[in-house]
Amino acid sequence: MALTNGHHVFAGLHEDAFNKFIKAYRTARPKYFYYACPPLGAGSPGVDFWVIPPLPVPGTNAGMPISVRILDALLDFRPAQAGLHLPAPLVLGPNQFAFTATLEVCFLCGALIAMPVPPDDHNRENPNSPKRRPPQKDGRTSRDCAKLSVWAIGHPVSTPNSVGGRDVGLHIDKIIVKDVGALESLIECYTETMINSLLDALRYPVEKFALGSFASLSLADGPLIADNQLKVWADIS
Repeated sequence: MALTNGHHVFAGLHEDAFNKFIKAYRTARPKYFYYACPPLGAGSPGVDFWVIPPLPVPGTNAGMPISVRILDALLDFRPAQAGLHLPAPLVLGPNQFAFTATLEVCFLCGALIAMPVPPDDHNRENPNSPKRRPPQKDGRTSRDCAKLSVWAIGHPVSTPNSVGGRDVGLHIDKIIVKDVGALESLIECYTETMINSLLDALRYPVEKFALGSFASLSLADGPLIADNQLKVWADIS
C-alpha cells in the first residue's frame, strides 16, 4: 500500500530505461534529431532528416543552407548522478531532471538559395525591374560546422490527449549554451524551443505507461521525479 500511496496502480520508469528509449527512438525516427536545409543532409545516403528552410541573408532574396543535428542526449533524474556538473545558474531541484546534449550546427558557406519574398506595399519592387539574384562569391562552397555543449533542467508534465486520457512527458525550463559569446541568449532560446519540440514528440499515454493491461486507468498523482525514476499513480475506473 505504501508503494501505491492508496491508489490502485503505481508505475516507475528509471532514467536508464528512459535513455535507452531515447536511443531507440532516434534509431526509429532519426528525423527528430537532424534538421537540415538541402543540400545539407541530402548528401548522406539513407540518412533521414527534417527539412527546414535556409537561414535568410539580409539584403538578398536568398538564404544560406543550415543544419542542426543532436549528436547525443542524456537525461538524469533527481538525485543527480555522480560527476554531473551543471553550469550556474542551473541547479537540480526537487521533481526535476537534468538534460545534457551535444549539438552540431553547420552552414554551407558560399551557397545561397533563392527564397520567395511576400509582397510588401511599403517596399514593393518595380515589376519591370530585373529580379535581384542571390550573389555568389566564386562558385565554391564549404561545409563549416561547430559543436555546442548544452545543459538544461526541466520538470515532468501531464497533458490531456485525444482519447480522453493523459500523456506523460518532460519539459525544459532553463537551458545553458556556453562559449558562444553575445549570441548565447539567442542560441539558448532556439535550442530550448527545438528540444521541447522533441520532448513533446516523446510524450506517452499514462494508461499504457501505468500497466496497460487494465481496461481503464486515470492518472491520480504525478508525474513525479524521485529516486532516479519518473513515477505515476493511477486508479482503475
